Amino acid sequence: MAIFCNPQQIKTTVSAAAMLTMAALWSPNDAVSQSLAVAVTPIGSVTIPMNDDNRASFVDTDVPTSRETVEDMHVLIIANGKYKTEKDIATAANDGKSIKTYCTRTLGIPEKHVDFRSDLSKTEMEYELDAFVRLIELFPDDRFMFFYIGHGMPGESDSYLVPVDSRSTVNETQLKKICVSRSEMMGRFASAKPRQLVVYLESCFSGANSGTTAGSMDDAARDMMKYSEGTSGLRLSDDAELGFGGNIILLSACSSRETACALPSEGHNAFTFEFLKALKRTGGDITWGQLFNDVQVATQQVAKVERKLDQTPSITVSSSLDDSWKNWHVK
Repeated sequence: MAIFCNPQQIKTTVSAAAMLTMAALWSPNDAVSQSLAVAVTPIGSVTIPMNDDNRASFVDTDVPTSRETVEDMHVLIIANGKYKTEKDIATAANDGKSIKTYCTRTLGIPEKHVDFRSDLSKTEMEYELDAFVRLIELFPDDRFMFFYIGHGMPGESDSYLVPVDSRSTVNETQLKKICVSRSEMMGRFASAKPRQLVVYLESCFSGANSGTTAGSMDDAARDMMKYSEGTSGLRLSDDAELGFGGNIILLSACSSRETACALPSEGHNAFTFEFLKALKRTGGDITWGQLFNDVQVATQQVAKVERKLDQTPSITVSSSLDDSWKNWHVK
């Protein structure tokens, strides 16, 4: 089971007016009042993800606001962090909430077009994915993004997204029953024939498609459990054999033999932190090709410096798609 670190996560939700009032009562030199003042935005009530130092991450303050509304974009975000039998992923909720904020505020996607779900069971995940596929079919001229943050599990011939009611030390037959098959999910997306779909997986699939055998399944799961203390040019994925079609690209937080890192100092996973940082820097006015190239390099650097680990985000491109995806606009 791919495990991210478990920093103490603190959520602060207050009205902007209340925050301004509290800040006025403290002295100008008070570090707490200064941090609250930075977090204030002109929009009524705001929820600010916090890191393990009880401060808002760089990417969660001064989030750029789009002057345009993007009506042709739809987003599904699933963030699984509170597991029933596996270790929790404290950074999952932060990642999901911040991605939603950037989608609505920075990219200008209407709130009603962004569906954010957290801590879903197998049945609930399947329901949301079915609804998302139906949405793609209903709006053939629109663009779509799907984000998953949570545990990932390798099988003998496939990889799996892990619902919160699932478990790790199981064989492939059981995995198919209690988890969500990545290849089947991609096939369902392709069958809906989207005009443009970006699939984003902030999860580990260590060992996936890399020679894992039936006899080594439990060993692979135990190896990934070791990362509970902090692991969560353009490189194409070594999962090219997924073989999905359509106008779809799949962004993965790390390559199949690596582990996705978490950054306790930021309260986010490394890949998502760099993704959000790129959106903050550009305001979303960037192509997917350039964005992924920037995020890939930055993630490699921060994972090595902060966690002493190798992490190379990868991209899998549809078998029927040429390099035109590099020119897709994020916004």
